[in-house]
Amino acid sequence: ESVGAVVRRNDGGFYLLKLYSQQPNNSPKGELLKVTADGHSSLIANAQGWSGYSRPGWHLMSVTANGDALSVQIDGQPILQAHDSSFARGVAGLYSQADGSTKFDNVRVTLP
Repeated sequence: ESVGAVVRRNDGGFYLLKLYSQQPNNSPKGELLKVTADGHSSLIANAQGWSGYSRPGWHLMSVTANGDALSVQIDGQPILQAHDSSFARGVAGLYSQADGSTKFDNVRVTLP
């Protein structure tokens, strides 16, 4: 199960943020992927040291894309930072996989 966001989606591809719930393994609980138009993905950064989101409950997710800088905060805690200039602009979206209980609320998209 994962939730997250799509950032700068355009004809060339997009950035995909995947966040995972707290689980009893040592794998990273968040990752930022670059996904190209042909479907190939590559890891840009992962959220080492972040324990994952707790369920059930609401969490504040903030994703910032300013120039080539990409950053993510969960509940005010910085969990991931990266630099990549592959996609300069595009639309934003939300992401959920294999989780019928995910809800999003109070979504805002603003320009820097």
